[in-house]
Amino acid sequence: MEIEDAVPKMTIDGYETVSQPIKRERYVSNSNTRDSNTFKIVKRVLLSTEPEIIEFECYSPNVAAHCKPGQFVIVRANEKAERIPLTIADFNRETMTVTLVCQSIGRSSKIINALQENQNFYDIAGPLGHASDIRAHMGNIVLVAGGVGTAPVYPIARAFHELPGNHVITIFGARMKNLIFWEQKMRDVSHECYVTTDDGSYGIHGFGTTALQKIIDEAGYSKTDEMAPKTRSFDAVYAIGPLPMMRAVAELTRPYKIPTIVSLNTIMVDGTGMCGACRVAVGGKTMFACVDGPEFDGHLVDWGNLRQRMGAYCEIEKKEKEAPLDKPEFKLLAKDAPKTQTPMPVQDPKYRAQNWTEVALGYTAEMAKAEAARCLNCPKPMCVKGCPVQVPIPQFIKKVKEGDFLGAYKIIKTANACPSISGRVCPQEAQCQCAEGSYGCILARTGKESVAVGRIERFVADYVRENGLEEKALIDATSGKIHPTILTGKKVAVIGSGPAGIAAAASCAQAGHHVTMFEALHKAGGVLSYGIPEFRLPKAIVQHEIENLSKLGVVEVKTNYVVGKSATIDDLKKEGFHAFFIGTGAGLPRFLGIQGEDLPGVLSANEFLTRCNLMKAYQFPYNTDTPIMKAQQVVVIGAGNVAMDCARCATRLGAQVTVVYRRRLQDSPARQEEVEHAEEEGVHFATLNTPLEIVANCEANGIKGLRTQVNIFENGEIKPVEGEINFHQCQMVIIAVGQGPNPIVPASTPGLNTTKGLITTDENFATSLAGVYAGGDVNTGAATVIKALGAGKKAGQEINKYLENINVEGVSETAGKIFYPIVAEEYQNLFMTEAEFEKK
Repeated sequence: MEIEDAVPKMTIDGYETVSQPIKRERYVSNSNTRDSNTFKIVKRVLLSTEPEIIEFECYSPNVAAHCKPGQFVIVRANEKAERIPLTIADFNRETMTVTLVCQSIGRSSKIINALQENQNFYDIAGPLGHASDIRAHMGNIVLVAGGVGTAPVYPIARAFHELPGNHVITIFGARMKNLIFWEQKMRDVSHECYVTTDDGSYGIHGFGTTALQKIIDEAGYSKTDEMAPKTRSFDAVYAIGPLPMMRAVAELTRPYKIPTIVSLNTIMVDGTGMCGACRVAVGGKTMFACVDGPEFDGHLVDWGNLRQRMGAYCEIEKKEKEAPLDKPEFKLLAKDAPKTQTPMPVQDPKYRAQNWTEVALGYTAEMAKAEAARCLNCPKPMCVKGCPVQVPIPQFIKKVKEGDFLGAYKIIKTANACPSISGRVCPQEAQCQCAEGSYGCILARTGKESVAVGRIERFVADYVRENGLEEKALIDATSGKIHPTILTGKKVAVIGSGPAGIAAAASCAQAGHHVTMFEALHKAGGVLSYGIPEFRLPKAIVQHEIENLSKLGVVEVKTNYVVGKSATIDDLKKEGFHAFFIGTGAGLPRFLGIQGEDLPGVLSANEFLTRCNLMKAYQFPYNTDTPIMKAQQVVVIGAGNVAMDCARCATRLGAQVTVVYRRRLQDSPARQEEVEHAEEEGVHFATLNTPLEIVANCEANGIKGLRTQVNIFENGEIKPVEGEINFHQCQMVIIAVGQGPNPIVPASTPGLNTTKGLITTDENFATSLAGVYAGGDVNTGAATVIKALGAGKKAGQEINKYLENINVEGVSETAGKIFYPIVAEEYQNLFMTEAEFEKK
C-alpha cells in the first residue's frame, strides 16, 4: 500500500493531500442469496392502460402471515430503486401471498409496473403502520375510495363486512369508466355500493363526494341544526385516495361532525420511523405517518402544508438529467505539516468536494510503523481506559511497530468487532487520544500530539482485509489451529443491525448461540449504512464487517423486517428465540418547532442522508431511481457530526452551504477534523445565530431563506443581541439538531419500561423484561459508533451469562455440534466433526 508519485504535503489538520487516491481493491458482497420464490410475482393483472394500473399478487410469507387491513409495505423493484410505500390491497394466509396495486405516475412506479409475472420484487418490507380500527357493532361505516384507493379500501370493507353489527357503505370511483376496477369485489363486501365517474360515463356523475353528499342529505343531516331528525346516522367515514379527494371528504363531513379517517401512506419514504419525510401536522402537532399512522383524523390534518411538501420530489424527477459524475485528478497542495503526529493522506479539498470517494486515504505500512513508534508503551495505559470497547491499545501498537500487522489485528479483534469502521469514524481525540480528564494518551499530556490510535487501527484492519488474511487471523498462534465453537442450540434475536447490534451478535455467536439479526431497511448496517456518507465510510466496508459475523458462528441477517410490525418480540418468543437484544438506535428526527418548518424544501437530516447514503440518490438518474432534492443555496441547522455530513453531502451536490449554529464553533459537538474538512471544502459557518423562522417565497411553495437571532458570547453565556437579525438566503433547509429513539419496538412490547422514549436498562443492559437487553442509542440517546459497539459487546456478554443460567425449551438440533469459522469456500460445511476438519 504505497502512494505513487506523491510528495508529502500536509494540511493544517495533520492530513496529507495527495494527487490521487491509493488504489485498493474494495470488497463488494455478492453473497446476498435468497430463495428464488422470495417476493415472486405469482400473478400480474393489467387493470388499466391509461394510466397504467397493475395488480400484483406476490409471494411474501412474513407479510401475509402478520398483516392486517390498513397496513402497508415498502417495496423496491430492484437493487437501485427508490423505496415506495404501497398499501396492502389483499392477503391470503394459506398461499402466503399479498396483493398490491400500483399506478404508473412517476419514474419509480413505472419501474415497478414493468415487472412481469414470475419475476421478483427486490424487497417487500412489512407489514408496517397501524392496522385500521375495525370492530363489531360499530354501526354505519362509509368507505370512500378514489382512483387506486379502491385497492386499500377493499380489505377494510371486507373486515367490517365480516363482523356483526356493521353496515358497510362503499363509494368508489375514477375519472372515467375504463379506470374502474374490482367493482364486483367491492359489491361483495358492501351492504350498499355506489360507483362514480368524474365524466359521468358510468354510475353517478361526479366525484366520490357527490355520492357522499347525497347519502348524507338523504339521511337528514343538517349543517346548522345538530338536533335535526335523521333517518340514520353515520358512525365513521374512511377516505383513501389522492390528497385532494381525501381533503374534500374531510371538509364535507366537518360541519356534520361525522368522524372521518384518512390514510396518508403515500407521503412516506422508508416506512421505519427514522427519516422524518412523512411528518404531517395533525391538530397542530407534528406526527409521522409511518409510526403514528398511516390513518389520521381527517378533520385535524393540515392539508395545505401537506400538498406543498408532497410535490417536492415530483419536480426533481421532471428536471433534465444531471452531468455524469467526474473522476478528477487530484492536485497536490503544499501546506506546512505538524512535526509530530504522522499525517493522514487525503484528497485535495478542491477535488474531493466534487466526488464521493473516501476523503482520508489511509496510512501506508511505513506511515503506520512510524506513528506506532511514537507510542510510549505505558505500563498503566490510560488510553485503554478511554476506549469504550477496551481495545488493548499498547499491545496492538507494539505489534505494528514490529511490522506484525496480522498479530496486531488479532489483538484488536479480541475487543473490537469492527476495527475498519471504528478506525474511521470513532472520535479518538475525545477518548483514547484525549489529553484531559482521567483517561487518554500520556504523550498528549506532555504537550505533544497524541499517538494517532484510530489511524493505526484503520490501517491494520484494512491491511488484513485487502491482503486476504482474515482466515489466518483465526488461527491460534500456539496450537496452529482454528478453535471451533461448540453450538448451544439456543437462539438470540438481535433487533437492529447497526453498531450495537453487530457487536451484540458477535459476542453471542462466539458463545455458540444461533443469532438472527433483524433489520428494518433493505440493507444491514443501521446508521453505518444510512447515516454516514460514502466519503467518510465506504459502504463496502460496512457490508464486509457484517458478513464477517458468519465466521464467528451461526448468524443470519433478515432485512426488511420491522420488529414490532412484521412480528413483535412476543411473536419471536413463540418462534423459539430465548433472548433478545434491542439496538434500534436513535433514528427519529427532532425538529425545532419554528414557523415555516413544514415548507417544501425543509428536510430532516435523516431523510437527506438516507437518500444520499443508503439509496445513493447522488447518482440519480443514472445508477439509482431515488431522486435527491438540490438547491443552489442550502442552510444546515446544527453543528454536530450529522450536520457536518449533511453540509458536505450538499456541497458535493453543487450547493453553497451555510451551517447555522446558535453557539460558537469551538462549542460544536462535531469532531474537529470533520469541521476542518467541511471548511476546506467550502462550507460557510454562521455561528452565534439562533433560527427564528424559515421564510416562504412569494408563491409560498418553497423557501426564501432563514431568519436568525444574532447572539454574542459574554461571561460564559450565549446572549441575544437586541434588534440584530440575520437573513440567510436559501432554497433548502436541512435540520440536524439531534434524533430520538425509534418508538416501534417499545410501543409493541408490553412491560418494556422506557424513560422519555429511551429503553430503561440496568448497568448490565438488562431491561424490565427477562431475557431482553438493550444498548446503544436506543438506551442512551444519540451518541457515537464506538460507544454503541461497547454497549452491544457488553450486552452480548450479559446475554451469554443469562442463557448459561437458565433452562430453555426448543433448542436447535445443532446443539453440541462443532462450528468451524472458515472463510474459504471449500470449508462452507458448517457442522463438521473435528476428525472431518483435520482430514480436510
